[in-house]
Amino acid sequence: MKYDVEPLFEAPYCLIDIFPAQVPPERAEKYLRVERSYLNSAKLDELYARFSAILAAVSGRCQAMLFTLPEERETEYPNSGQIFAEVRRHARRGAVQLYLTEENALLTLNAEDLYMTVYQPSERLQAFLKETVAAAGLYFRQPEQLKRIERYERIFNEAQRLLNLKARTSGETAALQRCIKHLEVYYGSDDWKKDFADDGRGLLPQNMPRGVLSEDGIFNLLDACRE
Repeated sequence: MKYDVEPLFEAPYCLIDIFPAQVPPERAEKYLRVERSYLNSAKLDELYARFSAILAAVSGRCQAMLFTLPEERETEYPNSGQIFAEVRRHARRGAVQLYLTEENALLTLNAEDLYMTVYQPSERLQAFLKETVAAAGLYFRQPEQLKRIERYERIFNEAQRLLNLKARTSGETAALQRCIKHLEVYYGSDDWKKDFADDGRGLLPQNMPRGVLSEDGIFNLLDACRE
């Protein structure tokens, strides 16, 4: 393989999905029914045609290398016809990967998945994909867990900034109190326990900021604010 794309599988990622949000656990059975409906009908071919159109649009905009598995075939600068043919060929087995050489980003489609994964998309690529994916009648989104961690990481950093001020205005004091309330709720929740456990198991992107998942860090911050 001319390019080593393995490190990208540890990078932040987004999804191109048939659903606008992650399916909650209590609705898992409904998702499975939808999945079976696609896998056992021509709907899958229709969905993969839409995925192909997205890949072709991206390839037309960015320099790209197409990888197909398990044959490990490589196609440099693939045209739309090649992309549609490879996706059809691998719709029910193997995988298709489109590596964007200048962006250092990767789009992957695994057989019988109802979504594509986009690893390490730049802001520019995300903006292009949002429009392209919406035009295909699909959804471009970040996994709910990563969005949650990023949100509380911003709150955690803002709380630290406000706490370290030598003097705070009444507005800054109120803002700090709001941050602390949010962090206390998160720290005591099952969400934080899951995020903390998943981080310990190496399930989060390695380069993702996650100070809020440091048990000592968030505990010390909350303790300092109580003094």
